Order: sequence, then C-alpha cells, then structure tokens
Amino acid sequence: MDAAGVDFPLVAAPAEAIPFPEASFDLVLSDYGATTFADPFRVTPEVARVLRPGGIFVFAHASPFRSIAETLARRGMTRRLVRDYFGLHRLRITDTIEFQLTYSQWFRVFEESGFVVERLVEPTAPKRPISSYLSMRDQEWARHWPIEAIWKLRRRVPSGSLGKTRDRSRRPK
Repeated sequence: MDAAGVDFPLVAAPAEAIPFPEASFDLVLSDYGATTFADPFRVTPEVARVLRPGGIFVFAHASPFRSIAETLARRGMTRRLVRDYFGLHRLRITDTIEFQLTYSQWFRVFEESGFVVERLVEPTAPKRPISSYLSMRDQEWARHWPIEAIWKLRRRVPSGSLGKTRDRSRRPK
C-alpha cells in the first residue's frame, strides 16, 4: 500500500462468513484462494450476498480435469484418471484439503446463488515453460488438458430494477 500510495483496511475472515453488509462490493476476485480451500456451496452464496446487483465475481482454481488426474504421491498430473469425477467435492491432496466440483455442480451453485456465467477460460500452457511452480512434466500435461479454470460471473440484477442500477461508466473526475 505504501508503494502505491493508497490506504485501505485489510480484513482477515473466513470466506463462508464475509464480515461486510449485503451489496457492499462491485467486484470480488479470488485467485486460488477461497474457491479452492473453502466449500463452494457455502462460499458462492456468500460472495453473491456481498456483491451489488450486476457485480462481478472472478475466480481461478484448478480444473476438474486436474483434480481427477492428480496423483497424491507425486503431487502431479498423470495421463490416467485416478479419482472419480462424480465424487468430487472435498478432496485430500497430500496434507491439504481442497474443494472441487463437477461442471454441472458449478453451474448449479452459480445459478442457485444468483449468478450468470459470462465466461469460462481454460488456458493452455505455452510451448516454452514459464511456470515457477509446475514441473516440466505437468506443464506438458497442461498442453493437452486444462489445468485451471477461470470463471467470470455476474450477479443477476433483480427484474424490475434494470433502470435503477447505478451507471458506473461515467464516474466523476
């Protein structure tokens, strides 16, 4: 904050119980955070609660493909499936608990929480390795199957309030 010349409060709290009132934010962003290490059936409705209608929720997490092909012993991906896809939810990965859903479960929790999916990005690993945390073997794997999923969701605007939302495109200068 010092380097950027800004000052704002930092709050540590569980993602399942965000300590802010309803409709407090225009944007919620999570990069392998709450959406990986907390139950999405609890986190997603909580994010919807703190977002204003029309607000954006962007998050990145492991792809379900990665979750069903990741070995526990080697902590990497294999070309064989090692876990049931339809059993995804709470996964023990070595000494960590991670959460993952099937795509149909993700869509269900988004819809039930009041979100519309605007975009799903499943990046392909580049030909030249650049990752500081993936092995060469895992980077090769990620050229064939999605290793991560990046979702962009928008909180639905209640019907009848379309003209009542604030226009954020024209901010005062």
